[in-house]
Amino acid sequence: MRFIKHAQEMGLSLEEIAQLLETRGGAAECQKVRDLLSGKLAELDERMRKMRAFRRTLSKHLAECERELEERGQGEHCPLVSIKRA
Repeated sequence: MRFIKHAQEMGLSLEEIAQLLETRGGAAECQKVRDLLSGKLAELDERMRKMRAFRRTLSKHLAECERELEERGQGEHCPLVSIKRA
């Protein structure tokens, strides 16, 4: 049970965990595990790439908001909301 819980926390689906638990050893089984883990790493790398890109976008928008507040004060419209309405 601990293995299943830990594997879920690490992002493996129940189907993937079942595949790991079905392995009985040997080179063919080891290759299946390797392929599964390699695929998971590729998925994780892609998610991390997207999250970094999203973080850059949020950081850019935050800087725009801070610049607007410094230059024009609190009475002006938010530049991001103005873009969204246009």
